[in-house]
Amino acid sequence: MFGDYAIGRLHQHPLDTDIGNTRKLVGHGIGLTFAGRSGLTVKSFVAFRGGTKAQSDDSRARFYLLLSQLF
Repeated sequence: MFGDYAIGRLHQHPLDTDIGNTRKLVGHGIGLTFAGRSGLTVKSFVAFRGGTKAQSDDSRARFYLLLSQLF
């Protein structure tokens, strides 16, 4: 299981009239890893956006699958 939290400035040099120049992002998920004796490694992750509404992306869950084989 993992969680991620970030806070950052939206504009490096905001105007005097800008209010709330910060953005907070939260996410969480779970991951599994399998490592076989033959050198095969399989990693999978499912990640979900936290409570902050998306501005440029939708709020779907993300699934990542990584396969690697040593040779």
